[in-house]
Amino acid sequence: MTEAVHTVSVAIHDRVTFDSGDGIQVGYVNGLRRDISNGEMHAWIELDHQWPGIFCAVPVSTILTADHVGPPSAMWFGSDCAKEHIELSPMER
Repeated sequence: MTEAVHTVSVAIHDRVTFDSGDGIQVGYVNGLRRDISNGEMHAWIELDHQWPGIFCAVPVSTILTADHVGPPSAMWFGSDCAKEHIELSPMER
């Protein structure tokens, strides 16, 4: 039997579902990294779980759905150092 090829576009902060050994799981993408050995892209996913802070690395090719909904918490604080870089004058250094 041939398997259907599907591509799902995944970005940071997307809410995703994926199939694992424990069944279908849901979480938020926290980062995207390549595997050192074979170069396959993996998503670091914070699971929707009763204990916060549980992550797992999931190959992007195994992600079933991805919805862009933003960060998982309303209390998320983030910064982009490249955008928020402030030059100090010689007097302030």
